[in-house]
Amino acid sequence: MKKKQLKLEKKSNTLIIHKSNKHIYLQLIKFKRVILSSSTLKFKKKKDFLKLLVDDLLKKIKDKKIKKIKINFNNYPFIGNPKKIYEKIKKTNLL
Repeated sequence: MKKKQLKLEKKSNTLIIHKSNKHIYLQLIKFKRVILSSSTLKFKKKKDFLKLLVDDLLKKIKDKKIKKIKINFNNYPFIGNPKKIYEKIKKTNLL
C-alpha cells in the first residue's frame, strides 16, 4: 500500500506546511522539487499574516495554472493555523 501511495504523491502537487516558533512556511512540491513557496518571513504585519500568506500562495498557484493540490501537514495536529490554511485553500476548490 505504501508503494501506491508514493506513486500517487510523485504525480501530484503536494503542499507541505512547516511551522517554526515564529514563522510558517508553505511549499508546493512535485517530483521532489519545490515549484512554489511562500512564508511569513516577508510579512511585517502579524495581525492578518495567514490571509496574506495564503493569498500570496494562491496567486502563485494561479500564475502557474495548477488545477489540483494535496496537503501534507508534516505530522502537525489538524488544529490552529494548519487548519485555517486548509480551510482557506479548500474554499478555492484546489483540493
